[in-house]
Amino acid sequence: TRGFVAKAEPYSGCSEITNSENIKGRIALMHRGQCMFAEKARNVQKSGAIGGIVIDDNDGSSSDTAPLFQMAGDGKNTDDITIAMLFLFSKEGNIILDAIREYQEVEVLLSDKAKDRDSTWASVYKFKNLHAFEWKMQCLTGMPVSMNHYIYVKGTPTKTL
Repeated sequence: TRGFVAKAEPYSGCSEITNSENIKGRIALMHRGQCMFAEKARNVQKSGAIGGIVIDDNDGSSSDTAPLFQMAGDGKNTDDITIAMLFLFSKEGNIILDAIREYQEVEVLLSDKAKDRDSTWASVYKFKNLHAFEWKMQCLTGMPVSMNHYIYVKGTPTKTL
């Protein structure tokens, strides 16, 4: 899944999304907590999002130090959820949030293969000069926990008026 990101409102994603016009056709960012991952997915999908990224609410959490876990469903059939939903720990999620603050538009590529990107999606850890970011992440909706998944981030510089 490839698209530009937008924060869901409410940021929890746990009720009807009030900024559907900003979410439609984008990958929605949400904060972990207050409801199940499946409820978040249904709410942003209903608003027209093409995917969702849930960022951990535990400040300082990192994929380097926290154990893998599975994004839990809500006990209901999840066949109605057709968009990709991914989870990022706080440290990795903050990379996207920082990119949003620095750039006008932030585009992400969610993939289970490192080779799914073209040469414009560089694998470096810098925000300047349209570089991108890559890190292993948990994509746990219907996927085995042990699989590696990747997210690539590319920013468009804010225009000076």
